[in-house]
Amino acid sequence: MAEGKHAGALGAVYEAKGADEVAALYDRWSETYDHEMAIAGYRHPSICLALLARHLPRGASPLLDAGAGTGLIGEWLDIMGYPHVEALDISEGMLAKAAGKGAYK
Repeated sequence: MAEGKHAGALGAVYEAKGADEVAALYDRWSETYDHEMAIAGYRHPSICLALLARHLPRGASPLLDAGAGTGLIGEWLDIMGYPHVEALDISEGMLAKAAGKGAYK
């Protein structure tokens, strides 16, 4: 566990020794990430979306979701009026999940 704060997959990510290890860990985690983070009370996507909507007019385009993961923010961006969003992430597994949601161009 990373400094006693995080267990499981998140702890393993924090303890990773390099980008390749981080990508591999997220690839494996991609199947359960959304569910596990919801249970953990992960609210960063909704906070980021609220801040973005406050400062960026609807329809602004294109947007880049860097660190898109499974597309938790991307699927809401379209609903909120941002129709052209590109995704970038270190994990192909996470991007595959995001692609399945159809949230990104």
